[in-house]
Amino acid sequence: MRRLLLVLIALALAIGAMALLIMRDAGTAHLGWGNWQIETTMAGLLGVIIVSVLVLGAGLWLVNWLVRVPVMLRLRRQRKLEAREWDDLEHVLRQWVAGDWDASEKLCKRHADAPQSRWIWLMAQAFAAHQQGLSARAEDSLKLAEQRFPQNAPSVRLMQAQWLMQDGRADLALPIVQRLAAQDPRHPALLRLLAESERQAGDWDGVLQRLPMLTKLRALPEDELLALEESAVEGRLGQLAAQGAPAIEAFWRDIRKSLRGRERLVAAKAVALASCGEHDQAAELLLAGLRERTSQTLAAALVRMNPTQTRSALDAVEAVLARTPGAVNADLSLFAAHMAWRQDMWGKARAHAEAVLQQPANEHAYAEAHILLSQLDEREGHSDKALTHVRAAFDALDKLPEAGAASKN
Repeated sequence: MRRLLLVLIALALAIGAMALLIMRDAGTAHLGWGNWQIETTMAGLLGVIIVSVLVLGAGLWLVNWLVRVPVMLRLRRQRKLEAREWDDLEHVLRQWVAGDWDASEKLCKRHADAPQSRWIWLMAQAFAAHQQGLSARAEDSLKLAEQRFPQNAPSVRLMQAQWLMQDGRADLALPIVQRLAAQDPRHPALLRLLAESERQAGDWDGVLQRLPMLTKLRALPEDELLALEESAVEGRLGQLAAQGAPAIEAFWRDIRKSLRGRERLVAAKAVALASCGEHDQAAELLLAGLRERTSQTLAAALVRMNPTQTRSALDAVEAVLARTPGAVNADLSLFAAHMAWRQDMWGKARAHAEAVLQQPANEHAYAEAHILLSQLDEREGHSDKALTHVRAAFDALDKLPEAGAASKN
């Protein structure tokens, strides 16, 4: 701006000086071209020069405008296409909210088939096809996006892995996520997806190895990290049941000390020990926990135990029940009823079974208590009462969700 102002000032001074000279002495100018001779004043010559400059400038401006017209038209057309594309993208988002996936896929396909389509349209088309359950069409769109935009291949593979996991095909998603994580081992989203795919695939060792980095990067909230760690420990304990009690104890010593007091994991360890034949050790582990605190989780696991030392197990459970008479725990009463039945202690078996029916419990517990009471009544010769308990057991089982679904099928 300053330079332009200086030029204008200099031009004004020059014009003023020439005007003064012309006013003092107009002078003459002779122009010749071959046989042509033109005589004019200096003012006329100056006017001719000015007009010539203006005409030349106008001509150059016109030529420049004519050269730029195709570019301007192309840019204008591109802006109109971009505006229409943004309008269509907004329309697609509204269709997704409304759940109109078929119309959304068709609109995305119109843009995806364009010669210079954007990556987002191919991915949106794949997503709409996936939401309709059309896996083949979704996979074709992902392949096309990867071919046209190889720089975005990791994002395409990541979306494919997420869809495979949603479909319950974690075994196919796991290799994809592992390759992506190898390229960027500290990416929080990839680590979360990798841990989830390993969890779904039952690779509990992999989940446990992933936890320190997830914790360091704070990729998950603390409560979710703890839940994931508990799930991994519980799953690993179930796998170690096939290797025997020493493997279970060795793994138990390696986990964090704070986890060893978690009721869920104590119950999981007991179940694992029982699975490898250590019923007495499993029952004692649960009873030790129940002596310290009344726990529904430990009591529910105890029902599935089958210890050989039935008398000591019965005494321990009765001591727990006597210590907390106000505690509502149908599982402990059911376990005590089974132990008394195995020792031919019919009175205690009946008392504990009837106690189950007086407490809030699940339908399985009610059914088992009714079956046990029917056996006691049949042994005492009360066939009518035994039949009543059998019918009550079937009624309890019919109330279970899985039983109802099975009967409908």
